[in-house]
Amino acid sequence: MHPSSIIASLVLILLLSTGRASGANARGIGEKQIDRSLERAWKSAHATTPNDKPANKKREWKMCLTTWLPDQWPPTSRTVWARYGYGLDVSMDGASDVSAPFAKVERRAGAELTFVPLADSLKIIAVHPVRPHGGWRYTLEDEKRMLDIALALTSAPPSDSRGGIGVKSYFQSWRLGNAEIAGHVKPAHRAFFNWLDQK
Repeated sequence: MHPSSIIASLVLILLLSTGRASGANARGIGEKQIDRSLERAWKSAHATTPNDKPANKKREWKMCLTTWLPDQWPPTSRTVWARYGYGLDVSMDGASDVSAPFAKVERRAGAELTFVPLADSLKIIAVHPVRPHGGWRYTLEDEKRMLDIALALTSAPPSDSRGGIGVKSYFQSWRLGNAEIAGHVKPAHRAFFNWLDQK
């Protein structure tokens, strides 16, 4: 199996099992329905995306999810955290085409998950090199622990605290390993990414 496909599957399992969510201008639903909503939106977007490769080749799209990203920083009790569903074409050797998000899931403390459709088809925005980025060293357990800490924050963590250093390092590592989709969604999370850039 293509390395990116393995990673995408593991991240999908982790993120679908983490937290509850909410957001505006969308449909509030429970955790058990989020995976079905994502699958339906993915299948629809996938089906309407033309195969623009030569006749003897075919794209092999895999659904991926970003990590949770806050809409403001420092976070508060009203911060909306979002993760984005997007496509990764793993049919190429050594690189994968990355699509713009086709949907996102939002969460707010104490509320249900909210599913937000974003696109009807997959639009390629960048090429992701399978190996050169590096930087990822987290197990599923490590990642869940970091996300549990991050999603509970209602203020910026002390920069010299163990938890604060760990959370920042986790998100910096995720951004490094997923530079293309991170760069694409950055405008909606600019204050947070600026915090990651601070020494």
